[in-house]
Amino acid sequence: MYLIECIGVSVNRSIVSLFLLLSLTPSQVMGSSDLSTSINALDKAKVDPSIVKKIEELKERNLTLKTRPVFCPLNSSRSDVILNSIKNIEAIFKDDCLDGSQGTLDQVLTGAREIQDSINQSREAQGEDPITVPETDGLANTGISGEQMASLVNGLNTLFNKNKCSHLDDSSFLENSANVIQNFSQFGLYSPSPAGVSVAYGGLVVSSILKFINNLFEGRFDFKKDEDRLTFIKLNCSFYDVRIKMQEAGILDISTDAHYKDLAKIEELIVILKKLQGDIKISTSTINAQLESIRKSHVDAIGKERLKFFIPILDILEPLNSSSEVPVSAQRDIILDKLTFNYNLINSYVSDFINPTNGQRVSRQNRSLRDLLESIDEISHLDKVVELENSSDSAFNLYTKNLKYHFKRLLNEIDSQRSDASKELADVVINIEGRENLTFSKLDTLSKSGNGVKTNSQIDALLVELNQLKSKLLSITGKKEFTSENGADGADLRILEAHDKVINYIYGDYGKDFVDHMRKKSAKVNKLFIKDFKKFAKSNLDERGGYYHIKNIDDLTSDQVDKACVSAKNLRATWKYAQKWAEMGYDFLATNKDIFGETGSYVSNDRDKIFNNSQSAIFARRIISALKLQKKNQLEGSSEKVTVEWQGKTLSVAAAIDLLKDDYNYTLGESMLDIQMTRDHNGLLQSLYGQYRCDLRANYEK
Repeated sequence: MYLIECIGVSVNRSIVSLFLLLSLTPSQVMGSSDLSTSINALDKAKVDPSIVKKIEELKERNLTLKTRPVFCPLNSSRSDVILNSIKNIEAIFKDDCLDGSQGTLDQVLTGAREIQDSINQSREAQGEDPITVPETDGLANTGISGEQMASLVNGLNTLFNKNKCSHLDDSSFLENSANVIQNFSQFGLYSPSPAGVSVAYGGLVVSSILKFINNLFEGRFDFKKDEDRLTFIKLNCSFYDVRIKMQEAGILDISTDAHYKDLAKIEELIVILKKLQGDIKISTSTINAQLESIRKSHVDAIGKERLKFFIPILDILEPLNSSSEVPVSAQRDIILDKLTFNYNLINSYVSDFINPTNGQRVSRQNRSLRDLLESIDEISHLDKVVELENSSDSAFNLYTKNLKYHFKRLLNEIDSQRSDASKELADVVINIEGRENLTFSKLDTLSKSGNGVKTNSQIDALLVELNQLKSKLLSITGKKEFTSENGADGADLRILEAHDKVINYIYGDYGKDFVDHMRKKSAKVNKLFIKDFKKFAKSNLDERGGYYHIKNIDDLTSDQVDKACVSAKNLRATWKYAQKWAEMGYDFLATNKDIFGETGSYVSNDRDKIFNNSQSAIFARRIISALKLQKKNQLEGSSEKVTVEWQGKTLSVAAAIDLLKDDYNYTLGESMLDIQMTRDHNGLLQSLYGQYRCDLRANYEK
């Protein structure tokens, strides 16, 4: 396959002549036409930009939410959190409120253990950590059946409905139930079959979770309690996760001509991308095969014959064994025959080691080997052969042990020779028409991390997106409306009913109460910040030209600096506290903005109040972004005009602020803007804290 054009490597004369030839590494080899074709194919491999554009257009027409809100509590990365949460619920019910439902509780706990075991077995089968929850697009990849999950959730729901015990006045049951739902809602719960018909148990799980969320929302929330706020957020986030699953499954969609056309385009693009991926794989395999061929020819060949010859000899150089079925004398004869019959070959392999050339000194180890070999030379040293043959068993065993050691020592040099040859092989030039200085190592890098690998990764990502779109469209186009073949299990109906009920809670009393609490709390804390800042400024800041300035630390006593540091730290925490309250309310509104809309009613109601808060939050967010851009332009000396777009109007920042204050009074958006307006005060406190090196003063000895 390869023509050696030039050979030139020198080795130590101590290496035998036969292996000198085998260890020579060619400086150049001629690459085959197949290799040249494959390299060119990998270099040119790329996904046509028009394909990427088509996929983006398909995604745009068939949007599916994917990004989970950042404020949502992270799911535990350990699957055992499900079982632990169930055990916590068991402890809650262990008091005096079971009322004959011990069997249901046992069933729930057993179900949790079975789910835990299913996850563990699935993960272990894949060779991965059994307690780490895998990221998955479907139940089938978790080892959990939809029936198991639905049964567990329904059991929790039954306990909650039938056992109104005193402990449920705490938040423990809600909190632990929310943990279970939060983890379950992240699995691929509702996935379509190839025919586009929803998998029954997937729908059963979704409807069970929604029903349970609904019942939990019917419980009591006290938003003054941190645990109740967190539980409400968890349930809200879980509902968001389920909405994504419903959207992926296309439960609310009806099939149109556009869906069928898009599905056909997706199938076509998948074929094109897989064809390109297959071509890349073939080219990469060709390159790898020829690299391996070069390596075997010029590295693995070193010492190959020596190993082949000596390994059978090493195998028989074992101590004489009196308990063997073969008599000791026969064992001795077998060993001696093997050694004496092969003496000439053995001597030729080791000659350059044991015989001095050009006055070179022979090492003590090689002199010992030379002496040992005389005992198997029947031509020149027959007397020593006879002496070995008649030696005692212990003396004979010592001889074979020493001989085996020296043979192994010489064979170990093969690894060193191969290592040297591998290093030299990296620089071997592979001659291919149209390419210069293409070395073995460069070609190896091209195969492992070059353009082909990068293009293949891009294709993988695009195929994931296409298959997600395909899954959704199959579900939509596979529906058979008004036929006996669809909806027999009623899963879609149960989902829609539960979905509507949960929306009523989020978009009703609890949603309004939650936003109101966040608004009032943030406004109250921000007013406290303003009040305390004025007191702080009077004692610790200079006011010049209508602006506050930090006092020179050299003009202050140590006690004055300490006092300013403590007050500044507390005030910074107060401002952050106000901001976080408003931020929590904003996150809730942003997460559910797809379900908040005007009712058109002339009577004030919870939904309109939530919608008003949602609109104000969006408006305030735009104003805040404009304020930041204004400040950036000011620092950079830019005169670019900054405006705010709102409901078809282009407003100046000042006009936008006035409009928000007029139209959205007592809303979360107003609180957000008020807090933003005090941001510069907090920034001044932060600068003071840094200039006075307040953190270091905590341990300062007076």
